[in-house]
Amino acid sequence: IIPLAIGYLGVDQMQAIVQSLGGYGLGFRTLPYLFQAWGPILAVVAGICWFGLLFIAGITSSLAMGTPVVGFLQDEFKINQKRGAIICGIIIFLLGVPTIIFYNEGVFDEFDNWAGTYALVIFAFVELVLFAWVFGMKKGWEEITRGADIKVPLFFKYIIQYITPVFLGWILLSNIPGMVNRVIHPANGYRTLAQLFMLGLFLLICWTIHLAAKKREMKSDPVSRN
Repeated sequence: IIPLAIGYLGVDQMQAIVQSLGGYGLGFRTLPYLFQAWGPILAVVAGICWFGLLFIAGITSSLAMGTPVVGFLQDEFKINQKRGAIICGIIIFLLGVPTIIFYNEGVFDEFDNWAGTYALVIFAFVELVLFAWVFGMKKGWEEITRGADIKVPLFFKYIIQYITPVFLGWILLSNIPGMVNRVIHPANGYRTLAQLFMLGLFLLICWTIHLAAKKREMKSDPVSRN
């Protein structure tokens, strides 16, 4: 995508598009515009191929993200796969509808920034600290290499424990002003509601995990069960 857009638009215009529209605008606005320069027939073929690949990528990503949720409900709450898939689908539907209805008000942009940008860095940093420092890198490395068909190079151990946390921590700290500014100075009330909606979803997930942990605790402790 990037070499194609730079070839037609140049580096400066490409940077301006990414800063104003992000990856979404590049894929859904800029590329269709560039396809038109290839002529009517080739533009249609390229458009079908491009958006067909995006559709497949979206479906496979949805399955990859939804399967752990369904598996969690099945393992912890004995909800069968079909009912778990329905619950997961309802949640995704409730998340998706506002991004369509209030797209012009910036709800999609708010979801994309928090879930697709900030949350990725935050959760990656937290998971890495928990894995390498709380769980322990020694036990973690044993877990990674146990039964592995391919021997993991030893230097990855130090990358996971030292280099990656520093790198992610620096990215997280550099994004804190932007996150605070989005919360304190939202462009409109719809963006605030989107933030509250995502916060509510996060709290719901935490509460569900808490319930699952309590159930496991009760199963393992006969005294508390009685």
